[in-house]
Amino acid sequence: MKMGHFQIHDNESFIEDVVNARNFLTHYDKSIEVKAKRRQELYQLVQRIKFVLEICFLIELEMSMETIKALVSRNQRYQYLARQ
Repeated sequence: MKMGHFQIHDNESFIEDVVNARNFLTHYDKSIEVKAKRRQELYQLVQRIKFVLEICFLIELEMSMETIKALVSRNQRYQYLARQ
């Protein structure tokens, strides 16, 4: 997914990280603990998930891509994510 300067470069890794985090935090399975993100990496993963969901909501509200890009380019949280 690409939005302005923020981009998920490797969709498969992003999905795998989300699945591993969810599975570990739901089941506390020690065999996947090493795969699950922790601390700062988990925080950054959650921020990326929030970004994706927020963009999806804006699209569902039928906002134009130009408007969404303008909102993203002005938002400090998104700018922080883009630098990570």
